[in-house]
Amino acid sequence: MSEKEKNQLSIGSKLFFFCWIISILLLPASFYFKLISITNKTVYPAILIQIGLILTPFLKSFSVGSIFKVELKELSKSVDDLKTSFQSFISVNQNNVQVMKNYNIQTPVGDFEVETIKLSNKYLKLGYSLYHQKRYIESLEYYKKAFDLDSNNWVASLLLGSIYLSLNDFKVPQSSWGFNDEERLAKSIFYLTLTIRNDPNHYNQYMNLGLAYLKLNGDNSLKLAYSNLETAYTMLCDDQNIQLMPSFMLDKGKSLSFMGEAAKKLNLIEKAIEHRKESINIFDNCPKPTPLDLNKWRDLSQNALLELEKKA
Repeated sequence: MSEKEKNQLSIGSKLFFFCWIISILLLPASFYFKLISITNKTVYPAILIQIGLILTPFLKSFSVGSIFKVELKELSKSVDDLKTSFQSFISVNQNNVQVMKNYNIQTPVGDFEVETIKLSNKYLKLGYSLYHQKRYIESLEYYKKAFDLDSNNWVASLLLGSIYLSLNDFKVPQSSWGFNDEERLAKSIFYLTLTIRNDPNHYNQYMNLGLAYLKLNGDNSLKLAYSNLETAYTMLCDDQNIQLMPSFMLDKGKSLSFMGEAAKKLNLIEKAIEHRKESINIFDNCPKPTPLDLNKWRDLSQNALLELEKKA
């Protein structure tokens, strides 16, 4: 309420009590002292004046009432401001609660990371199951889910790279890939490179990466192919236990055979002949039980060697 309105309220209140007291005292006093009489018509104006004086406070109360209306309006405004402030307080706190909820969702709590790794491995197992059912495209989807959940899962990235590399060998129609042959090899190289970054201690990732580069052709790709295949071969030579394991000895011979192919494409004929001969020697001396496809790989190396010797 403004200062002016407070003054109006004060004056109105005083006037109300003053007029009220005067009016009450004046009318009975007039009759008592016979200053007026209801039988004398000439005094009607005086009576009306006195009645008016009595009513004056009530008439003035309308003015006072308007002041109270102003006061009530101010009170209502204060209540509305308080309500708005309270709603604002609630809204701010709700936002703070939501921020905390989002923080808790985004922040690993307890074993969240462990559970993510477990889920990644579950997808890995599903992909592995589909792979053995020869449902290669579906297995790719689950290996991709496993990798997306845990990008450090080198097994998932290795299998992704290996399947992309082998889609042609699996005789999967290209129409079901959703990409062309060059993109297939690029995907294979991408995932196999990530595999080596996450865990560089396995020969087969170098061997598969070398094969992917070998299929791309081009001098740079062929040099990278030879380098990775050589790394795979060296790793197989370093472990003496491998010499007693037929499947690993088969891979050792295959890595040399592919190195021979890369050398041939780089026009290093003598080196190509050397690698092919070494691969045939490994196949011939592979421990038993010999792998089922050993003869196939030996024949491929033998035929390639005959062709190289003709060129030489």
